[in-house]
Amino acid sequence: MEHLENAFVPQEVVGTIVENLEKTPREKSFEVEVFSNKVAINVHPFNPNRSGNYVCPWTLGKSKVFKSEYTPTREYKRTLKRARKMLFGLDLQYDKMKFLTLGTNEEMTWKEIVARCKSFINKLKNEYEGINYIRTIEHYQNGTNNYHIHIIVIFKDKAPVLNRDWLKEHWQYGHVDVKNGIKNREVGVIEYITLFKTSNLQQDNLYLTKYPSNARFIVFSKNLLKEKKEMSYKMNWTEEQYNSFMNEVKSTNGQVFYDGHYYDKDKYCLDKVYIHDADIIDNI
Repeated sequence: MEHLENAFVPQEVVGTIVENLEKTPREKSFEVEVFSNKVAINVHPFNPNRSGNYVCPWTLGKSKVFKSEYTPTREYKRTLKRARKMLFGLDLQYDKMKFLTLGTNEEMTWKEIVARCKSFINKLKNEYEGINYIRTIEHYQNGTNNYHIHIIVIFKDKAPVLNRDWLKEHWQYGHVDVKNGIKNREVGVIEYITLFKTSNLQQDNLYLTKYPSNARFIVFSKNLLKEKKEMSYKMNWTEEQYNSFMNEVKSTNGQVFYDGHYYDKDKYCLDKVYIHDADIIDNI
């Protein structure tokens, strides 16, 4: 399991992941979905806690928090996973994307930040016809009403050079940063925008987020999910096939994103592995 050494998961849990996978019964198989330049591998069945005496609590039907004015952490995780699954299957091209980060230099209520985001996106849509977008609102580490916003803007054709002066003029609440839709150092933009971040949790109660109940912290434009879905096919792998594939991925330029969750303070449950742009994918 050498490929886990540089994984985008906390290093203190890498040993736990390796131990879990090594204890896995070999008769089980990995569910694999293969696209033109990316692969999604479901590894959750290989977590022994799914089939042993202990059941991962995030798979249970009830949460430890039943009613609250805030969104439960469990629902936050589920929403991110659903969003990642939907977006991963779309045929999104990096050269058609821009990645915007909008900061805030003052505290705002949730209604205020949502309204200002909506106003800014409407101005973007008027300036650049036919765009789609993915918008997420996140918290800074300190405070409940300190936010920053990430927006992936998806153009019909190759993304134009965005006018920074125009962006700053229409977002006057803090700093503006623009990046091309290329992959980030550890993960791609889709993985990053759907990444579970502890800064969005209440520090005195990790079962609750800072988001109000039913908050739409991640949204897509209406036409985004109508975009062309990339063709894919599915197969099952043995553990030997999985290990062989991951060892070869490590030697290529492929990006690997490990998606999982904690079910205790120091216990980590690995759910899915996403691989982008590995040369070996063409040979599957």
